[in-house]
Amino acid sequence: MILDSFTIKHPFIDTTPDTVIIGSGPGGAACAYRVAMAGKKVYLLEEGWHHSYTYHGRDEAFALIHFYRDGGLTAAMGDPPIPVLMGRTLGGASRINQACALRMPQKHRKKWIKAGLGWAEKKLDEYYDDIEQLLKVGPVPENMLNRNGEIFMEAMKAAGGTPELMRRNAPGCDGCGTCITGCPTFKKRSTDMTFIPEGLKNGLTVFCGAKATEVKERNGRVHVKGQLIDQYGSPISYFHISARTVVISCGALFTPLLLFMSDHPDPHGRIGKGFYTHPTAIVFGIHEETVDGFDGIPMQGYCDSFFEETGCVIESMFLLPVTTSVALPGTPAEHLQLMKRYRHMSMFIVQRYDSHSGFITHWADRPFPFYNLAPDDETGIVRGVAICARGLLRSGAKEVVILASGGIRYRREKEINEHTISFRKGKGFIYSAHPQGTCCAGENPERYPVRPDLSLRYSERIFVADTSIFPYPTGVNPMLTAMAAGYHAAEGVLAIL
Repeated sequence: MILDSFTIKHPFIDTTPDTVIIGSGPGGAACAYRVAMAGKKVYLLEEGWHHSYTYHGRDEAFALIHFYRDGGLTAAMGDPPIPVLMGRTLGGASRINQACALRMPQKHRKKWIKAGLGWAEKKLDEYYDDIEQLLKVGPVPENMLNRNGEIFMEAMKAAGGTPELMRRNAPGCDGCGTCITGCPTFKKRSTDMTFIPEGLKNGLTVFCGAKATEVKERNGRVHVKGQLIDQYGSPISYFHISARTVVISCGALFTPLLLFMSDHPDPHGRIGKGFYTHPTAIVFGIHEETVDGFDGIPMQGYCDSFFEETGCVIESMFLLPVTTSVALPGTPAEHLQLMKRYRHMSMFIVQRYDSHSGFITHWADRPFPFYNLAPDDETGIVRGVAICARGLLRSGAKEVVILASGGIRYRREKEINEHTISFRKGKGFIYSAHPQGTCCAGENPERYPVRPDLSLRYSERIFVADTSIFPYPTGVNPMLTAMAAGYHAAEGVLAIL
């Protein structure tokens, strides 16, 4: 059953569950599903709320307030400051992402294996196979390509690349274009549509509005304390649950925060370190024709043909009007003119595989992420946006807008000069939707605060299952790999139970 802070007894005190899982995003929900399917009593705690998909329609403002942490305004401090998008609702990030479902490429798995995660070589594909079957993952049907998707394919080919159709967990998608506000047609197979309902059939209990503030292991039990909150985050009461095992799945920013607040032992100071973001830039094409990229699947294709040159993956994407207006550069008059061309825009993103990492610290109950865009990462992104610009102009775009150096606009290919493109020192816009690392898993106890089986060091009954355990970035959307981490953590939990 699904309960919330208004429908359970105040205060809530319970000592009966086998496992408590904190966080209902990709890792936590996948772990809850596996443990519940084994017949164990599982409580799944979610700080956010369970909203009906039909309640908000295509309302961006409603989604930002109710589905995103901090209204989508969380940011990593550094040069440049980087907005970090995270979910805070039942289903976590899987509810408000673009339904991209990609496996970590073999070239990136090698680093994981070197770190001591042997399961990345031996079991990861088995996990992926099971997850893809449940999520019904498949490529975007060619007949669903809208004009933005077609322009992406044309531009990447014109730049010398080989684009591919995006693989997604949204079978039967009708292309309403509102993935980031929660799928109103129930086609996106997010965790609240897959793992959680399957878990509920097997006795899983979900608590919404339950914000964990402390996790401690004592005398063979793990105690989880926290606040019962309303949908806006205001405290109503408190809870205290004792279980045989606990899995923390709060994400790359909030998992280390919970460990900081719990005073978990960290003699080598590695909790909060190794923060990766997949720093991402946006490129806009302006066309004479009407594109209407909002009408259809937002992310339809990707291209990794230029990875050796840039360290980047290039993807098609289209933003809804509110988020587009936030990103666009220019004076008020210039901004207005660009927004008037909204229906004539194409949009691509350039996503970099981090060569450097940041870190997380905290004050009270707030995490503070720090991340500086490294010079070589900036160079790779610059090369990636230049490739996009050339491809767009070669394939018929009348103008290209790059969110760098205060806003760059190219109308001819010969104008493109990589030396004039800059994102650092407050000159450009970079964002992140893929925070990773901060509680990295690996063999070396001096470097990795989480063991290869995803149990927390200096604890035998606390596990971590989310993107925070990634010792290195995935290089692609991390959702499937976070779910695989949930599967692997479940094996460790079941070995104890």
